[in-house]
Amino acid sequence: MVRTTLNILLALAAIALLGALVVLSTSSNDSQRRLDESLRHLRDIAQAMDRELINMRNLNIDGRSQLAALSEGMDATLAQARRDIESGFPAQPGATDQLRGQMIDLFNSVGGQEGSRVDPARVTREFQSVTRQADQISAQAREYANQHHEFRRRHEETSQLSREFVRELRERRLNDAADTVFRSSQQILQRIERGGDADLLQVEAIVARFGDVVDLRSQSDQNRLAELGDALSELAPMRRALDRSFEGLGVNQFVRQSEGLRDLVGRDYLFLLSTVNDSRVLLNLYTALLLIVLGYFGFRLQRSYGQLNDSALQLATMNASLEERVRERTEDLEDAYNELKESQVQLVQAEKMSSLGQLVAGVMHEINTPLLYVMNNQSTTAENVEDLKVLIDHAVRVVEVLKTPGATTQDLKAELQRLRDAVDPVAASEIIEEIDALTTDSQDGLAQISELVQSLKDFSRLDRAGEDAFDVRDGLEKTLTITHNLWKYGVEVVKDFEEIPEILCAPSKINQVFINLVTNAVQAMDNKGTLTLRTRHVDNWVEVEVQDTGCGIPEENLAKIMDPFFTTKPVGQGTGLGMSIVSKIIDDHGGHIDVQSEVGVGTKFIVRLPVTREATAEAA
Repeated sequence: MVRTTLNILLALAAIALLGALVVLSTSSNDSQRRLDESLRHLRDIAQAMDRELINMRNLNIDGRSQLAALSEGMDATLAQARRDIESGFPAQPGATDQLRGQMIDLFNSVGGQEGSRVDPARVTREFQSVTRQADQISAQAREYANQHHEFRRRHEETSQLSREFVRELRERRLNDAADTVFRSSQQILQRIERGGDADLLQVEAIVARFGDVVDLRSQSDQNRLAELGDALSELAPMRRALDRSFEGLGVNQFVRQSEGLRDLVGRDYLFLLSTVNDSRVLLNLYTALLLIVLGYFGFRLQRSYGQLNDSALQLATMNASLEERVRERTEDLEDAYNELKESQVQLVQAEKMSSLGQLVAGVMHEINTPLLYVMNNQSTTAENVEDLKVLIDHAVRVVEVLKTPGATTQDLKAELQRLRDAVDPVAASEIIEEIDALTTDSQDGLAQISELVQSLKDFSRLDRAGEDAFDVRDGLEKTLTITHNLWKYGVEVVKDFEEIPEILCAPSKINQVFINLVTNAVQAMDNKGTLTLRTRHVDNWVEVEVQDTGCGIPEENLAKIMDPFFTTKPVGQGTGLGMSIVSKIIDDHGGHIDVQSEVGVGTKFIVRLPVTREATAEAA
C-alpha cells in the first residue's frame, strides 16, 4: 500500500513538473512585442509631426490636414499601446498570471538567471507620462497649425491690400509714391517672414516712418496708407507668437520618454524570452528522460501482458458459464418485466372501471329521480283522462242526436239534461289545469334526463375521432352535470370562464382528467365548501384551474401525489392511480400540471394544454 501511494505521488510530481515546463516554454510575449512596435510607431509619428511643423514654418505651407492625420494615428497607437500594457503588465493580474509569474520567479531563482521582470506599476506610470506628453504635443501642434493658418491669411490679405493701393496710385500717375509704398511694404513683409528679433523691431520703425517717406496729399490716400500701416504692424506680434508656439513644442522630450519606455519593455521582453528558451531546453531533456522511463515501463507491461494471456485462457471457460447464467437471469427478468407491464395495464383498467362504476351510479341516481316523478305524473294524468273521457262521451251523444235525422226536440233536451248532470264546470277546469301542470312537470323531468344522457354521450365522445377540436369549457360543464350527484348537497360551484380558443386533443381523455380532478376536490371538501373552476388563455396555451377549499395536501406529500399507487385515502377507498393517469394523459398531450396546496386552506390544480402543436415544440 505504501509503495503504491509513493508511486502515485511520484507520477503526480512528474506530471506537475512537465506541466510547469510546458507553461514556461509557451509563455506568450506578444503583448511586449506589440507594445514595443506601438512605442516605436509613436516615436516615428512624433518625428513626422516635428518635420511637418518645420516645413510649415520654413516653407510657409498649410499642413493642418497632415497634422490632423498624424494626431489621429497617434491616438490610435496610444489606444493599442494601452491595451497591450493592460494585457502584458496588468495592474491586478488574475490567478493564472500570478501563478505563471511565481513559476517564472522560481525557475529563474533555481537557474541563477540575473535580472527580473519590470515592475508593472512603473511601466504604467511611464506610459501615463508618455500619454500626457502626446496629448500635449497634439494640442500644441493643432494650436500652432491654426495660428500659422491665421498668420498666412493675414499676411496674404495685407499683401493684397498693398498691391491694390499701389495699383491705384499708379493709375493716378503717382508713380513715386507708388514705388515708395511698394518698396516699404515688401521690405516689411520680407522681414516679418524672416521673423528675427531685429527684423521685427525694424518693422515697427519702418511702419512708424510710413507717413514721412510717402508724400500723399489726398486725405483718402493718407487713410489708406494708415490702414496699410496698421495691417503691417499687426503681423509682427503674430509672428512673435507663432515663433514662441513653435519653440514650446516638446517633441524631442516626448521621443526621449517613449524611447525610455521602450527600454523598459525591451528588458522585460528579453527576460521572458530568455526564460522561455531555458525552459524549452530543460523541457526537451525532461521529455527524453520521460521517454526512457516510459520505455522501461513498456517492457514491464509487455511481460505482464504475457502473464495475463495465460490467465485469460483460464478465465475464458469461467466466462462462458457466467454468460450462460447471465442469459438465464436476463430471461427471468424479461418475463418478470412483461408480467409487471400486464399487471400495470390491468390496474389502470381497474381504476378506469372503478371511476366508470362511480360515474354510472351517480348518473343512475340523477336519472332515477326525474324518472320517478314522471311516472307518478303519468298515472295521475291517466286518471284525469278517464274522468274527461266520461264527459266527452256525453258530449258525443249530444252531437249524435243533432246529426240524427228525425230526432225530436225532446230527445235533444234529454241528452242535454244528462250532459248537464254529468258535467261539473269547476271540476272539469281543475282536471284540465292539473293535466297541464303534470304535463309541464313531466316535460321538465324528461328534459333533465335528455340533458344528462346527452352530457354523458358528449362526455364519452364515443362517436368522434381520437383527436378533435375541443372547447374545455364544454367539457367542464358536462363534467359538472355528470358529477352533480357528488356536489349538489353542500358544495358551491363558482365558474370563472374566460374566452378561450379550442384545442386539438382527445376529448374523452381530457374529460377523464376533469372528472378525476373534480371528484378529488369534492371528496377533499367532504361535500362542504366552494369548488372554483377557471379557464385562461395565456400566449399559445389554455389554462384550466380546479380549486377547492378542502383539507389541503401536506407538503411532504406534494411531490408524491402523481406517483402510481400513492394515496392518502383509507384502505379500500382508492387505488392511487387516479392522479397518475391524469399526469400521463396531460403529458401525452404535450401539457403539464402544477399543484398548489395549503393544509386547512385548500388545493389548486393548474392544467396547461397547448392550443396547437407548435406550442408544444416551443416549450420543448
